Amino acid sequence: MDLAGKNPDNRVVAQSDVLDITATQRELNFHPGDAFRYENTSYALMATLVQRVSGKSLREFAAERIFRPLDMNSTQFRDNHTALIKNRACGYGPRDSGWRGITPIYDEVGDGGVWTNVEDLAKWDGNFYQPRVGGEHAIQLLLSRATLNNGLKMSYGLGLFVEKYRGFNMVSHGGVDPGYGGQMLRFPSERLTVSVLANNPAYDVEGLATQIADVYLPKSAEIMQPLLSRPAPAARNWSHFAGRYLDETTGRTREIVTSNQGLVLRSRGKGFPLVYLEGERFEDPGDGGLLVFQPNSTGSMHMTMSVEGQMPSVSRQLLATTPLWSAGEYEGTYSNTELRVTWSVRSSGATWCSGAATRKKSFLFSTRMIFLETPASCIFLGMIAAT
Repeated sequence: MDLAGKNPDNRVVAQSDVLDITATQRELNFHPGDAFRYENTSYALMATLVQRVSGKSLREFAAERIFRPLDMNSTQFRDNHTALIKNRACGYGPRDSGWRGITPIYDEVGDGGVWTNVEDLAKWDGNFYQPRVGGEHAIQLLLSRATLNNGLKMSYGLGLFVEKYRGFNMVSHGGVDPGYGGQMLRFPSERLTVSVLANNPAYDVEGLATQIADVYLPKSAEIMQPLLSRPAPAARNWSHFAGRYLDETTGRTREIVTSNQGLVLRSRGKGFPLVYLEGERFEDPGDGGLLVFQPNSTGSMHMTMSVEGQMPSVSRQLLATTPLWSAGEYEGTYSNTELRVTWSVRSSGATWCSGAATRKKSFLFSTRMIFLETPASCIFLGMIAAT
């Protein structure tokens, strides 16, 4: 959506926008069932399917079939960003040394757009134990983990993660919208559910939810934290593991940095200290993931991350270099027929300015360029903000 000039942070995005962009895509990321990748697009398309089959918007359909039967009277899909919501908590975000108000201005729902409170979430949670909506069969479908064509069972069901935490079965999901964040953890065997809602997307709702769960979960179950005391060899030089790693399948980057205690995995603005196991093997105690480093023929590293119920991620270490401002080889006009957009990229001193034009309008982007080179190519990684 960003690349097409439809950034939901500062432009109204309609339900039809998702369908329009999806319809122009030429191919799938992979053959159905061969892999798993979390995508918002499918949920947004489901909202369109609901409307076409039932003749009602997802807001109307969910209110009639789900929210009202469960007495969730403060819950709704908001598909009109100008609609008023009683008792709504305003969204905020940090700005410089203070705060600014943030309000989602998109009208697209399905992958988000639910406005609720913790009291209504408790009613939603109760439906898993005494189903009033959907019946037992629907509950089991929600909790059924997907199985890939190769037999590997994923940790994702129908809209819910089904995993282990400290030896307990845990059903969870979280999310972030402009100005807001939320996380819900459910431990069926203990009849314990933790819901955290925040009107600041930078707030660590997942971390707080797990801390609350730790207070109430029995202490006799498996606890992973003691693994942090396992020392790494003091004389080991960890610097060759450090750097930025690129997963070419998803385009996601992660960074490994060194600290006094060893290695730290930085991802999505957070740091996760790694536990040394042996050789080039480490553990991320946050999700029980196994990280294995292996040097390649060029002298840099490959990092394989394996988490139970998830697709293995293979990333390669990238070598940072000076931005190629003067080369000019990246300046020019770029067209994307799938997004139906044309980009114009030019440099001016130490900055880059990117513009894009669609059939309807033109817009500008400010772009922070980061170049990472390999022996065979130069890769661009950047952050794009619509202006």
